[in-house]
Amino acid sequence: MIQQTRKKITQLILGSLCIYAVYSWNSNISDCGPDTGADFQKEFTYITSTSERCGESKANCEARFPHWKKPIVVNVESIGVSVDKIDEVRSITLRALGEIREVTPIKIVHESQMEQNLIVFIMNDQMLDRLTQPDATALDFRPGSLHRMAYDDQSCTFRLWATPLSKLQPNQSQTVSAAAIFVHQDKKGIELQHCIYEEVAGAVGLTNDPEGQATLLTPKNYVIKDGQFRYSDRILLMFDALYKIAFREYPDIKLFCAARREITT
Repeated sequence: MIQQTRKKITQLILGSLCIYAVYSWNSNISDCGPDTGADFQKEFTYITSTSERCGESKANCEARFPHWKKPIVVNVESIGVSVDKIDEVRSITLRALGEIREVTPIKIVHESQMEQNLIVFIMNDQMLDRLTQPDATALDFRPGSLHRMAYDDQSCTFRLWATPLSKLQPNQSQTVSAAAIFVHQDKKGIELQHCIYEEVAGAVGLTNDPEGQATLLTPKNYVIKDGQFRYSDRILLMFDALYKIAFREYPDIKLFCAARREITT
């Protein structure tokens, strides 16, 4: 198990810029079609063009529509965690990805021999000890780091590897190569679901929280349905816009929303 984890951590680290973040309206005016609110375009731009943290205490760093092109292969890593907990975390992760897949071209591959590129770490003291070993330093769990402080607060975080901006032409977007999600094992129920949905959203491309907010999934951005946490239509529209812009179907959010208003009016 330790050798396999070490190999996967090494694979995650290779070759990319890392971006990471923390989990921790009512308006009659809609600027992107019905029920989006007057702030949709501004909020979308902030969330997709900045990342909450990108290393060494740098906050709100530039991003450029980070998106996946290759299939996403999920793996859950844990030490000393029950099978039931592992299955629950995997199920919630795949459910969140499945909702995003409904509105984007992302591909999710199950039971694959392909390289695992979205690793969910269930965090406890044993896993913390593992991730503070010298071969895992790029995951940044040293004392005082963002991930370490989040773990100490029993919060969740994600980390994303994407094309460095320095290697992109002005009209290009960042391609995601891998991501890691860190989920505290003590999270339960809706709180666990919120935590995973938040970090999955960041790992798939919504890399920051709304400006001035402590979480991406503010009440207008999620719903509880049949006792399960779900993305709201509003947040799914952001994913739709993100991938259509990243794949050059629309040049920007303004024209995406103009086209949507025409369709929905």
